[in-house]
Amino acid sequence: MECLKRVLRVLTIAVVLSVPAKAHDGPHDSPGDKTIKVGKQSRIKFGSDVLVDFAVLKRGRYLFQHRVENGLHVISFTQIGNEEWNQDAYTFESNLVASGERISHTRIFLRRGEQHDDLIKVEVAGEDWIHLLRSDSRPPQP
Repeated sequence: MECLKRVLRVLTIAVVLSVPAKAHDGPHDSPGDKTIKVGKQSRIKFGSDVLVDFAVLKRGRYLFQHRVENGLHVISFTQIGNEEWNQDAYTFESNLVASGERISHTRIFLRRGEQHDDLIKVEVAGEDWIHLLRSDSRPPQP
């Protein structure tokens, strides 16, 4: 399973790096897409389960965090309001795609699915990158 994850990660990076930045501005919006604006307190609410790479974030309220660690952009979602999950977070490394302009608001873009929504990209205010997430951590254990 770890080998498959590594192969998928390498293929994802190869595809992202092979596409010219101007020719690709990330996933395009479709009528079923949703946008969640991240507020000043970095709190968001998912109304349904959300699939991010191989991880499923259960519907509920989360604290959103973006940081740079050793040159890698890392995004985490910490579930809040549920005592037994309160200290755990889902953490994802980002594949970066140039947006071509400075981002004005932090937003999460979802595509509606039958059983869950798919997280398709994240934009972080003040940056000029679109974040495409990949799972690199363990989901919280109840």
